[in-house]
Amino acid sequence: MNDIKNYGKDRKCGRKRGNFMAFFNQAISTLSVLVIAIGAGLGVWGAVNLLEGYGSDNPGAKSQGIKQLMSGGGIILIGVKLIPMLSGLFS
Repeated sequence: MNDIKNYGKDRKCGRKRGNFMAFFNQAISTLSVLVIAIGAGLGVWGAVNLLEGYGSDNPGAKSQGIKQLMSGGGIILIGVKLIPMLSGLFS
């Protein structure tokens, strides 16, 4: 019964709260970079489709390109503003 009371209070296992929070913050920053990279890739792909649509005078490609470009910008915005807010979630 004494073991149940002291569960998590023993520091011999090497898992301290500070180490976990450092790992969590590192994971959040890595996730943020990955989301920004995915958004940038989608934005570049959209810009290429948009320019291709203007080059061949194709309204379907123009529409798809502008949608991809704007959604890439939105994903970048999520990676810059929203994901770093997760680091303050557990502190």
